[in-house]
Amino acid sequence: MPTYHASDGANLAFTDRGTREGIPLLFVHGWLAGASVWEPLTRHLAPHHRVVTVDLRGFGESNAAPGPYSLERYSTDLSDLVESLDLDPLVVVGHSMGGDITMYFAKMYPDQIKKVVTLDNLRVPFMTDGKFKILSFRSKDPVFKPDPGVIPANDVCEQAGITVVNTGFQHNDMRDTGPDEAKASIQDMLDKFLVDDSPLKSVETKTPPPLTDPGPVALYAPIKD
Repeated sequence: MPTYHASDGANLAFTDRGTREGIPLLFVHGWLAGASVWEPLTRHLAPHHRVVTVDLRGFGESNAAPGPYSLERYSTDLSDLVESLDLDPLVVVGHSMGGDITMYFAKMYPDQIKKVVTLDNLRVPFMTDGKFKILSFRSKDPVFKPDPGVIPANDVCEQAGITVVNTGFQHNDMRDTGPDEAKASIQDMLDKFLVDDSPLKSVETKTPPPLTDPGPVALYAPIKD
């Protein structure tokens, strides 16, 4: 895999494939995974989109990169990649921990974002200021539950341009090892989301509190009741 230089000097691995036409897509993997988990989806999208995947620092071919391994550092790494490849504005897609990094990245660098897609992120609350559309696939997995406040109420979602899709799949079905039914369903919804150019509604918002770095990313592990 080729590498790019992050702003702190770390060399991080990525892939870049597909057409140069249209809005680029950046895919962010989850805990204990790597760029390869996106292979079925990126293969489906590459004929019509530019698709970029990344091995986050500490994972895959970026495993030698030093910390910190925080949401802020990961988000800065993504921004460095976006600038290096001239990707903005783009659609950013993340699964599990990668979904949380994706949402945090969108909060830190909103000017680089066109749309956001998360697949069962559990920790970082959605943006509700209506700056861009958000599509989120949710699992029915009883042991991977989102923290309170992550998913907004239905009326807030409608006003802010957030589409929540409650699936019948498990948390880890939403990646390369998932069943074909899950892959096909996600591909179909994502295809429709990417071509949706309907305008966002105006949203009245209060000035959000400043972002603070929550520290190292928490491990994604099943919870106990």
